[in-house]
Amino acid sequence: MTLSADLERRMRRIEDREAIRTLVGTYALAMDNKDFDLVAEIFAEDGRFGWIDGAFDIRGRDAIVEMYRTRLVAAGPSFHYTHDQFVTWDHADENRATGLVLGHAETAAGASQGLVAIRYHDRYVREGDRWMFSERLLGFLYNVPVKDYDGILKTKDRIHLASGAIAAHWP
Repeated sequence: MTLSADLERRMRRIEDREAIRTLVGTYALAMDNKDFDLVAEIFAEDGRFGWIDGAFDIRGRDAIVEMYRTRLVAAGPSFHYTHDQFVTWDHADENRATGLVLGHAETAAGASQGLVAIRYHDRYVREGDRWMFSERLLGFLYNVPVKDYDGILKTKDRIHLASGAIAAHWP
């Protein structure tokens, strides 16, 4: 490989990494702004969204948008923020990559406010000149109402649902 070709390849990866970083931030904005059109723009047509344990699994862009429209329209304000992001390139296909994104969210639903620690397990695909989510699976360290946060890391069942508490996805 020539020096010029190597520099071009490396520059392309830097640009790709920045585009994926922007995609991840755009997801947070779409959630917080309840912008369903933006959700449609960032998921691939055959995209998948769910939990890493399979308890929640939505397939297809239209179904993902409808799920968000149904769930978020009744929810109160939220604030999603991301921390570290790791991207691994698919060496067999330059238009695919995987990622792990660490994040937190503050949420509101009804009279309850919640705190969430999330690991997003992502698969990215470049369609045309844009990177999109082909898969976004969430894993939770905790997902609890604020009133239940104190001491939550000392328990195993750190995902609090209307139907009861279940084990966290890690550790």
